Amino acid sequence: MAKNFQDTDLFLVNRGADSYKATFADLKDSLTTPLVIGDILIKDAAGTLMNPASNPPTLATGTQLTATPQVSGGDAPYTNTFQWKSDDVAISSATTAVYTVTSSDIGKALTCTVTSGDSADPQNTATKTSNATGLVQADAPDTPTLQSP
Repeated sequence: MAKNFQDTDLFLVNRGADSYKATFADLKDSLTTPLVIGDILIKDAAGTLMNPASNPPTLATGTQLTATPQVSGGDAPYTNTFQWKSDDVAISSATTAVYTVTSSDIGKALTCTVTSGDSADPQNTATKTSNATGLVQADAPDTPTLQSP
């Protein structure tokens, strides 16, 4: 008995006489493009990159930072989770893309770990930690003004 096949059909043939037509569900895992997180850009409110690969600028307390992951592969839109760290120690309340530098960060460098997920395949995820920022500096004390009597 002759069978007609379409160009889009994929058959897996075993050594016996039986064959099996693979479905999309059978192949979807092998067809999924893995997620990749490139850089995670950390910028201040003015848009200045605060975590370049070398010579990052110092930070002051009160600076608002935003982490933006550069994600590719998989199916957008991506779901992102964030964890800010101060000298590699997780900051418990810092789990959004935006973080404001505090006095407890003085003398430390900040990073942000991002986990991105594929909207169509929840098992297709990637995690990466950003380059570190420069050290957080203490605010300069107010300079007293001397007045003559």
